[in-house]
Amino acid sequence: MATVQEVARDALSQMNSNAPILECARWVADRYRRIAARGRFRHLRQISYVIVPAVMSTGTISIATNGTVATGDATAVASWLTPSGGPTATLVGRYIRFNIVWYLITAVDTGLGTITISSPYTESTTITAHTYTIAAQRVALGSDVRWIQDFAHMRRRELLFNISYYELIRDVPDRPMAGAGGGPYVWSEVGVNATGSRLVEFYPYPSQDETIACVYWQIPPTLGLADTIPPQIDQHTLMEGVMIDVMRWEANDAMRTGQVEQATYWRNEYRAQTTSWETQLHEALRTDHGVDDITQILQLPRNAMGWPRGWSMTNAHDIAYGRWPL
Repeated sequence: MATVQEVARDALSQMNSNAPILECARWVADRYRRIAARGRFRHLRQISYVIVPAVMSTGTISIATNGTVATGDATAVASWLTPSGGPTATLVGRYIRFNIVWYLITAVDTGLGTITISSPYTESTTITAHTYTIAAQRVALGSDVRWIQDFAHMRRRELLFNISYYELIRDVPDRPMAGAGGGPYVWSEVGVNATGSRLVEFYPYPSQDETIACVYWQIPPTLGLADTIPPQIDQHTLMEGVMIDVMRWEANDAMRTGQVEQATYWRNEYRAQTTSWETQLHEALRTDHGVDDITQILQLPRNAMGWPRGWSMTNAHDIAYGRWPL
């Protein structure tokens, strides 16, 4: 397996170019990211696990009409000290419901026993010693997640259904199922947070912390000079792309020195090379697989794990297989 530096040196050698080696190494890393961004290469498919925190409703809370600060009793405040979702969990960024509407939590002061919400409470008159529910409506994924394939509920051993955020808003705008219903059953991508990580809403909100497996494609890494090129990326395909950058450098260098004919030559060469590289990219995408996913679905016996036919139908194959008599 070649390193970035080796590919850069090979490209410069083939072109007999005087371009700086560090600059060429940057071109190699950039071309790799371009190749990886053109499709869902298998070597970038990953599995991670996210925790969907349980809803919280211990104790009672009070808030005035048009107020933005809610005060909890001693029991509630004690539960806020150790929020569900793991040791790094925080209530800031979650949502709280007093009656129907959900309000974003922007601050928590356990010393004063207060929760600050992003917009005024406007549902009814002042409430005192009232029930409440706190839920994590937005769950952040890893910073390297680019494309999401599936989420699997580990405890129930089944895939979650993906619906659009518009459907979620249209069908359950008030999100009534919080802590009931054995959820989550569906997921919807909401957007990204301040650091660029993707945000997903899992619904219904669970009554206990749930571990959800995520199958995704990661953002292609930025390779350094000594990093190894992934073996799934053909070196000759990468070289063809890097040669385009070398030719552009040569064209610009020729123009700076007044060699107009030489610059025109290199300009024509890198344009032709770009067409050749695009063809090789399509070939690389077609050959990047062991067993094709579609073929695997058609061949897989759905009762291999003891599942009854017709259970958890998610595609045409499942429906056809479920019609077969047991």
